[in-house]
Amino acid sequence: MDELSIGPQTFSYHIDVLSAERRKACAKAWRFAYGVPEATHKRAMQKRSNPRPNNKKGKGKLSTTVCGLFIAWLLAFADRVGDKLPFGDGNDATVQIRLPFPNKKMVYNIYRSFEKNDNVTSVSPVIHYSTATLAWKNDPDAKHIKLAKHKEGFSKCDMCCEYDRKIAKQMTVSAREALDIQFYSHIAETRKERQQYYKAKTKAINNPNQCISIIMDSILMDQRKTCVLFFSNPPKCIGSDYVLKTKVIATIVHGHGAYAYLYWCTDQIKHDSNLTIE
Repeated sequence: MDELSIGPQTFSYHIDVLSAERRKACAKAWRFAYGVPEATHKRAMQKRSNPRPNNKKGKGKLSTTVCGLFIAWLLAFADRVGDKLPFGDGNDATVQIRLPFPNKKMVYNIYRSFEKNDNVTSVSPVIHYSTATLAWKNDPDAKHIKLAKHKEGFSKCDMCCEYDRKIAKQMTVSAREALDIQFYSHIAETRKERQQYYKAKTKAINNPNQCISIIMDSILMDQRKTCVLFFSNPPKCIGSDYVLKTKVIATIVHGHGAYAYLYWCTDQIKHDSNLTIE
């Protein structure tokens, strides 16, 4: 093969004939003359014609631009819809934001709807789903954005469970879209409830002498650690007997310090509105 004659789209083949001037030949004759397998020749040609995969004819630059637009939308969407969790050192890039969606496909569908209906000035093509998930995973600015997760010990919403059960079945595209719309409405309703809490929290912080806002929840932990008496290594004969079961409750009073008040109660108080009143 004449290396100097190889261009971006053309390949020239020459064969040495008895030390004379090399002659041009077709690819099949060149492989036969030098004993090159056809599969090996095809792999070599693919590497030469495409030395940089996924970056042909400027598509790599366009993909980077589209990924940047998607990440910018994702950051704004997470700041508006997501819930900030008490993880990290307080910076926006480290505090984890949890989106109220079970999978990335639903987030991508919302982005598609935004590009189709809201972003009327957009002239760029919509990013593909696989590219969007890859950009979400690898972009350092979006690694703190997570999806909703169900943890052991917490009950799950009935409507969310029903949605997970239905999407596991095979259905048409129109039926899936109708099911997603119902789930989006459910998410919007829960979001309004959270927004109402955020308003009450801000009102109490700004006017601590006139308003009060309290949030409380039981601490999820091993209940054996809060039993009275507590044994670090009890014998089996008394491992589960002769103890008083208690529950630790954490309460934050907005506007009166950033720390939490800790209380405890026994099983005599039912864990519902009675516990809140107590």
